[in-house]
Amino acid sequence: MKLSSGFSGAGSRIPLYSRGFETSIIEKNRLPYRINPLFADKNVLHEAKIFENRTRTDRWAAIYELFEKIKLGGTHGITYDILSERPDGCLNATEIFRMKRGCCLEQTFLFLSIATNGGFNQKETDVIGFLIYSLQDGAYDLHACPGLLLKTTLRGDYARLNHHKFLNNTAFRKEILEVANAREGDNYSLILLDLTYPEIGAQHKHIVPMSDAGIVAAYLTNSGENFYRRGSMKEAVARWSFALQIEEKEVLALSNLIAEEYDANNWTRVVSLTEDIGKIVNPIDLLRRNEASRNIGEWSVAEPYRALGEDPKCVDAYLYLARIYIENGDRFGALSVLSGLRRQLKSTINEGYRNALIPTKKDEKAPDQLLLSQKISLKKIEGWRVECEELIKMNIAQSSTDTAK
Repeated sequence: MKLSSGFSGAGSRIPLYSRGFETSIIEKNRLPYRINPLFADKNVLHEAKIFENRTRTDRWAAIYELFEKIKLGGTHGITYDILSERPDGCLNATEIFRMKRGCCLEQTFLFLSIATNGGFNQKETDVIGFLIYSLQDGAYDLHACPGLLLKTTLRGDYARLNHHKFLNNTAFRKEILEVANAREGDNYSLILLDLTYPEIGAQHKHIVPMSDAGIVAAYLTNSGENFYRRGSMKEAVARWSFALQIEEKEVLALSNLIAEEYDANNWTRVVSLTEDIGKIVNPIDLLRRNEASRNIGEWSVAEPYRALGEDPKCVDAYLYLARIYIENGDRFGALSVLSGLRRQLKSTINEGYRNALIPTKKDEKAPDQLLLSQKISLKKIEGWRVECEELIKMNIAQSSTDTAK
């Protein structure tokens, strides 16, 4: 397949990650850091030159060869690593190229650096960095990868590489084009290049394009997590706060700050951070908001139900709802929620684990094991159900006695 050498008709638009973009972000927001996630030394610039020369003869082959070089286990030999020492908490493009180890975000920095220094994003945006959120047990884990924005319609075998959401979701497509400063109305295709996958064309569901500010914010968020693992909480919080300051869509930084304030019982601060519900992508943060609100005298079941809407398997959401109903005297509501939780767990855990938890013979008892990384078992939930039923009976009996009097 022949790819165009760039986009036409919109040369006045500023493409992403133009030279010096990070300096303007840092100065505008008065950040106390000197960082450049896409910094390229002579070795990275040499790779960029190889890439640029290859694009002149076969643009698609150049992209594929760069992907094969940088992906995990690729020809450059990069291995996955998040725990090794990082002086600034996160590796830039030059550092991961030299060290040959890093995380998906750092791989993304390297791909973007080589591509942009090798001729991409000169007149228009060709490559974009993406943050990816995957749901794991009620929380969104961060992932990242680069993507290609092509001004062409993919056909034949290449059509399957086009991202399904970009094709079918008008609002998402508009968001991508706005971040890329690309013109609406033209035919575009979007291909994700997940560098942890063996092949291109990943179809992640929850993806967010990184603007110029977003690239710097992602670096700060990732470095903050590294400082957190070292025990440097003050520095971690500072970096997450700066990340959120320069990019309000940096939802992982927001989630980290919510968790920190929640753990410190700073209820008013948690409510303040979660005021805009639309910015929250982590169902657990909705539950944190709910508990913080109840601790300052506000009663609601809206957040747990919204969390269940985001993730029907979120065990904590069921438990929050049951506790709220019990605290407010609604035993029937609590019983209904716990019954729903039991049904959900029975239907979602895998067969092998289900057999370990649910008796298969009449006299067997289910062992009290961990379930879905939550310290909850079906046996324990069944105990709560029985307790709720007893409380309901007691309430009915008490009501009958009061009526008789």
